[in-house]
Amino acid sequence: MNNKTEKNNLHQDQHYLKTALQAISGKWRVLILITLKEKPVRFKDISSSLPTLTDKVLIQELKSLAELGILSRISYGEMPPRVEYKLTEKGQLILPLIDQLRLTGKQLLTQTLPNDSKPVL
Repeated sequence: MNNKTEKNNLHQDQHYLKTALQAISGKWRVLILITLKEKPVRFKDISSSLPTLTDKVLIQELKSLAELGILSRISYGEMPPRVEYKLTEKGQLILPLIDQLRLTGKQLLTQTLPNDSKPVL
């Protein structure tokens, strides 16, 4: 491979990584996505499953995830209003990554240094 091809591949890889990280970056996104893993969920149910997350931040994160095409907002046009959020096909692609991150976190927490019983982190 020549240098130009290697630079193009590196640039493309960086673009792919940036896109993936954008979908899961931030304090709350992975936790929101886990909440939506199984089925469509109403706003109040997402909010109650993450009690330290303010409604303002939750609204911003849901809007951003919808703009990225990771989740969809379903409005039923009922009274009182009923809105649910669900993962799109794009959002489903992220779930294996989240599972791998969870497993890696578990391994990091249980791994110990030689002659030391404390976790590495």
